[in-house]
Amino acid sequence: MDLPTAWNLDDKSSNLSVDESGLRVNYEGLGESTKETGAIRANNPISSQCKLFYFEVDIIDEGKNKGIGIGFCEKPVNLNGMPGWYNDSWGYRGDNGELFCCSGRSNPYGPLFSTGDTIGCCLNFTNNTVFYTKNGINLGPAFRNLNGTLYACVGSWSQGGSIEVNFGSKKFKFAATTSNDMGDELLKNKLIPSQSIFFMNQTPSSPSSYNPGHLPSTDTSPPAQRKRIECVPTSIMESTITQLLFTTKSLQEALTAWSNGRVTEQQVSDIYAKLAIEFNHVVQLFGHAGIDTSNMVNIPQDLKVCLENTLCEEASPSSLDNHLPKIKEIIVTLLKALKTNQSIYRQSQNNYENNNNNCPQPISSPPALRKSIESSPTSIMESTITQLLVTIKSLLEALTAWCNGCVNEQRVSDIYVKLAIELNNVDQLFEQAGIDTSNMENIPQDLKVCLENAFCEEASFLDNHLPKIKTIILTLLQALKTKQSIYRQSQNNYENNTVRPP
Repeated sequence: MDLPTAWNLDDKSSNLSVDESGLRVNYEGLGESTKETGAIRANNPISSQCKLFYFEVDIIDEGKNKGIGIGFCEKPVNLNGMPGWYNDSWGYRGDNGELFCCSGRSNPYGPLFSTGDTIGCCLNFTNNTVFYTKNGINLGPAFRNLNGTLYACVGSWSQGGSIEVNFGSKKFKFAATTSNDMGDELLKNKLIPSQSIFFMNQTPSSPSSYNPGHLPSTDTSPPAQRKRIECVPTSIMESTITQLLFTTKSLQEALTAWSNGRVTEQQVSDIYAKLAIEFNHVVQLFGHAGIDTSNMVNIPQDLKVCLENTLCEEASPSSLDNHLPKIKEIIVTLLKALKTNQSIYRQSQNNYENNNNNCPQPISSPPALRKSIESSPTSIMESTITQLLVTIKSLLEALTAWCNGCVNEQRVSDIYVKLAIELNNVDQLFEQAGIDTSNMENIPQDLKVCLENAFCEEASFLDNHLPKIKTIILTLLQALKTKQSIYRQSQNNYENNTVRPP
């Protein structure tokens, strides 16, 4: 069985070069526009006998514009574009954190990635899904309904950009972390133990459980009726936890920068405030799912006291060293609690889905997991919308600051990505409550196009684009107001119907 071991030197764009190892890819073009994009495929397809196929891509140099995409495609796909731009190709982009699925249209997914980051990609043929990781953190499901003969691929249009892939010839950086998301049963079937996460079933227990030459599938519908690989919106729970993890990392980085005089106390405090808000949101979600969070209750206050004691001293590496052990202890406690509670949540979610498949009657499902107005408590809905409104305001403020030369394009782009993720969360909550969101679905893409057009010109020309940007935001605000009103009325009706006199 031939698995991917390197890039195919004869199956690449002329804009790319490959070093003698066959693993490192460099972008050689000018990168003046996306028309100069180049991609490359692996030397072998991902075997249909794999249960799981995992590979990692190190971002050696993000290049001028971070235009790097990581994904997979079929053999005939044009290599003059990013993974995901063409039919039968799929990818995750580093410059905008978005997924591309067989077209030029994108969906918000995860954080941006840049120099020094390691992006993992796992194709799970057991449940026909794909997820990505950033530095070992699972970013949640990206695509589903795997089929076809798939090749790992990367693309770039970033001048000076460079990546290096690991298909398993050496130890993965984050295999241990990633394996937590793959399931113990699959780990027991690992046949290449030390360096790789290629899971195969070479001796299937029964013909029904595995058919050689075909991708394992739980879909029993006729092949013609099966859907192509699709984007999967990141679940609210997974995306909220991921955001908290990245803010936790940002806090640690800010503390180091503060000790070296590169950021102020206020900037550290602002990140802590963001962390506290996200922490509260995660606790609310766990609580709603019936998961005990008493092991997390003291963390924000303990961390606050530690930070106040630290920031009271003069900024220096020695000052930080005095308090860092305690800060790290609190953060480790937070990470352990998150891992434990997330594991409980995933198990309860799996149990619910299994029970729902066997007996699909709403009344038999756990109350905390019913897909109804009950599943989106007012506190979560209101706080999620409020956070989105704050981010919308931050985007407008950042645009003004960019126009005045106070922030760069990347800062504005980062806020847009945050806005798109939060809008996706709000959209999911509305859909859980049975509220139509079709009039909101084009807003992220319309806003993205407007911002890109603005960035193509000098910052001083922002006024040319501001009316259109404000029109899109006004449309969003009006849609939020209308749907929030519908939701509140539905919530009131639900409460009135469920409350009975004693």
